[in-house]
Formats: sequence, C-alpha cells, structure tokens
Amino acid sequence: MLLLVLDIETTGFSRRRHEITVIGTIVYDAAARAERARRCFNVFCAEQTRSRDAVAAMKRDVAALLDRCDAVVAFNGLQFDLPWIRHWLRGAADPAAGGAADARWAHKTRDFCALARQCTGRAPSLQAACALNGIAGAKSASGGAAVAWAAARAWPQLEAYCMQDVCALLRLTQHALARGLTCSNVGPGDARHALDTVCVRLRPDLTAATLATASLVFDLGEGGEGAPARPWEPEASSAAAPGARALSRAPVARI
Repeated sequence: MLLLVLDIETTGFSRRRHEITVIGTIVYDAAARAERARRCFNVFCAEQTRSRDAVAAMKRDVAALLDRCDAVVAFNGLQFDLPWIRHWLRGAADPAAGGAADARWAHKTRDFCALARQCTGRAPSLQAACALNGIAGAKSASGGAAVAWAAARAWPQLEAYCMQDVCALLRLTQHALARGLTCSNVGPGDARHALDTVCVRLRPDLTAATLATASLVFDLGEGGEGAPARPWEPEASSAAAPGARALSRAPVARI
C-alpha cells in the first residue's frame, strides 16, 4: 500500500486572500516499509513564473500523486490541507482535478488531528501528538516563521520546515501502523477494525497495559477542557488494575 504523506504551508488562513507557498510530500510503501519518493513543490514560485505550462504541470503532478496513492495522510488535512489543495487545483488543465477533489481524496484520507478531535473534543498540534506517542523530533520553528519566510522569499528555510513536518507525520504514521492502525479500505465487519484503537484520555480505568496497546495516544491531560496534555510515562508494572474496564474504542476514520 502506497501512502502519500503531505503538509502544506500558506501565506495566511483565507483561501480567498492568501495562497499556498509549498506542498511537502513523501510517498511511503507501507508493505515494504520504505520511502519511494519525496518532493517539496514550490507552488508560489511556480505561480510567480506566470508560465501556464509550468503551473499546469505542477498541478498535474500533485493531482497524480493524490490519485495514485492508496491513502493520504495529512495532519488536519480534511479541514486545511485538502481544501487548500483543491482550491489551488481549480483551473488545472484537467478541470476535474479541482472540482472533484472531495470525492477523489477525502474518503481515503487519514487525518490524525480530526481523529483526536472526534475522540477527545480537542485538536492537538502535530508536535503534541508526536510527543504524546513518544516520537522524537521537535519542530525547529512555527507557522508564523513559515509565513515570514514566505514573505522574505526564504525558500530553502521554508521548504526545509515543511518537509520537517512531513517527516514527523511519517514517523507518527509508522508508529500507528506498527501498533495496528488500519490504513486501508475495509468493511465494518472486517476483523482489522479491532486493532484500530485510540486511547482517548488518561482515566483510572486506562492503565499502563491498556495504554501500551493503543495505536495512538491523545489527550492525557487531567482536568477539564483546555487542561494541558502531558506525555504518558509507563509505570513500573504493566499489569492491568483489578476490575479495570476495557479501553474505550473511539470512532475511527477509515481510508
């Protein structure tokens, strides 16, 4: 199975007034556990050339990646990355590349941010999600810095920052796949759904044993809404407490 792991950077948050600067991509072969390709598309530079052929070629390349891969992994991709890409693709040589984006790609997108929001009511950052799941690799900058780099035309820094996020998302995906997360189109009765388990919140009934078997861990903050999340640290004993209830199976997004 080929996974397309992607992230975008933009000049702001309004698709009407702002634009995509770069799209970072990695094609990952989940069966072989190997990268097949990586590329950072500099959309802003392509658009500034005012060459319709260059822009159309880049749009075709991006649309082809989205079409060809079996699944798309994008942190907050359903609300941010894919709508922005769909908006940009409108006007491509293939008119369907923009207008039919939802039908073509959204159904096969694994969005960890959306999954966390669905399970906990909170939307963690990619960095927080990685930290909660014990994945090293802190970000070197912020979204604000990315906007500043775009304004300054500092493309090497911006492209490196975008790819850093893509690599972090790939590590999170590899972690989830290794622990049983399903990244394929399977029916509701498929036994693999039993492995698609996400730990929602640290409660007395979620012991070290149940936490250790979760595909992904989200929101270990104690207290009410807005409480800070803290990384899970395994206890000395992994034995489940007597009478502990089974780990809650959160609704899962399937692709």
